[in-house]
Amino acid sequence: PVVLLERGLDERGVRELSCEGRPLSQARGPEQLRREREPLYRAWADIVAKPCEQGPVEVARTLALRLGWRADELDMEGLSWQEEGAAL
Repeated sequence: PVVLLERGLDERGVRELSCEGRPLSQARGPEQLRREREPLYRAWADIVAKPCEQGPVEVARTLALRLGWRADELDMEGLSWQEEGAAL
């Protein structure tokens, strides 16, 4: 399955993305690239998740369950994140 993690361009971290070494990003900018590519990404995606609306563990749990894994098979205790409650 293909999972699309949807993030807005104005969200934390996205604004600071470097375009260095990325000729298409330099020529068109991230906004234009997103407008061009988003329909394709959505068409290919089996699941669309909005990680900035939930915490990372909740997103991982939701995706795992949508992929058919049983709740008792999930070990979320072993996950580590850069900062507590950070969005994916």
